[in-house]
Amino acid sequence: MDLPVLISYSNDGYFTFAKNMLLSLEKTCIHHKIHFYCLDTNIYEKMKNLEFKNFEFTFELYNEQNISSKFEQYGSANYNKITHTKMNILKDALNKYNYIHFIDCDVVCIREPTIEHYKKYSKYDIVFQHDAGMHTATKLHAPTLHHIWACTGNTSFRNTKETHFLLDKIIEYQNIYKNKNDQECLYQYFLDISIDDIRNYTHTKLYTYKIEEYTNGYWLNNDIGNLDKTYFFHANHVVGVVAKLNLLKKAYQFFI
Repeated sequence: MDLPVLISYSNDGYFTFAKNMLLSLEKTCIHHKIHFYCLDTNIYEKMKNLEFKNFEFTFELYNEQNISSKFEQYGSANYNKITHTKMNILKDALNKYNYIHFIDCDVVCIREPTIEHYKKYSKYDIVFQHDAGMHTATKLHAPTLHHIWACTGNTSFRNTKETHFLLDKIIEYQNIYKNKNDQECLYQYFLDISIDDIRNYTHTKLYTYKIEEYTNGYWLNNDIGNLDKTYFFHANHVVGVVAKLNLLKKAYQFFI
């Protein structure tokens, strides 16, 4: 079994976060390959000037038409358009690699997962980061770890027809719900088919990583626990550039 190829994407507006993510990966992910999709020519030119020594880094220009090149606030129409490119990028990446782990550019790697770690999840097509809040490390806001509000920004995918089935469903919903981002479209789909636990979805084998290993921003921002067991930390559950930067700094994971 091979390690997944790390996949990410960004427009120019998120360059600071993208660069920080790559600096994080350079420190920790020496055994993973990374393939980065540039959504406009400005960030593509900037990426060409970056040099990394410790890991294999591939980037390509994936020039999407009619999307913003700026940092867009969560929930805005332009933000939703940016997220709608993700599914096509995932499908493109799965045509190149059999196993990928997608990370948004506000994700950093605290510890590098091993092949033995990934083997525990080998029977699943897609494994998500939990993305709801929690009262404590064991008492969640959601009724289950495997809740349908599943993070699409820190997620492993295998190149199976079952994976592509769900990605195509999300694309279908994105075409219907222009006012929703990709994750909201996935959530809406689950609601429409009366799924309340992703393990009960029959078309694709779905699962959720442990919160303390694939950790969302709520965990750290609300002092639920530390990052001692964390593989990938996602600086989400905050809105805006300053709030994300502050959360990364709180995690001691801002390197610029």
